[in-house]
Amino acid sequence: MNTANIYFEISDLEYTDSGYRISVSYSFWKPLMNYILAMSDSLEIRCWNDEKEVINELKERFLTELVYKVDRNETVYSGALTPKITEYLTSNFLGDENQLKWFSLFFRRKGCFFFSSEHNGTEFVGYDLNPDQIEAIKRLIPNNINFHTW
Repeated sequence: MNTANIYFEISDLEYTDSGYRISVSYSFWKPLMNYILAMSDSLEIRCWNDEKEVINELKERFLTELVYKVDRNETVYSGALTPKITEYLTSNFLGDENQLKWFSLFFRRKGCFFFSSEHNGTEFVGYDLNPDQIEAIKRLIPNNINFHTW
């Protein structure tokens, strides 16, 4: 079956008082993440080093599940996907200003990166997806987005 790559970005955006670029609504987040997480076996969560609140939250919640390191300006948590992490990503995803808590999420299956959520859940990239997967993703996201396939 032929596969393709996708890129889409949320077009209905606003800015928080702290300067986060956020989606006006994250109602698409849980259905999209449930679909992506079902195909994933591991992930990487990236936050800016100055995002202490979410960094500490991740450290407290997932001390034994995720490996953590500081990579220049980012703090990176990585590891196998667990039900506890899945629950966290789908039910506790908004910060104090209604922004997605994490700057970037990278999802892997069988050791290969295949999907990312970037810029606090306003830009997304998927690799090596089949037509059925692409159509499923399109059904889960808002209609008024910029969607590209290559």
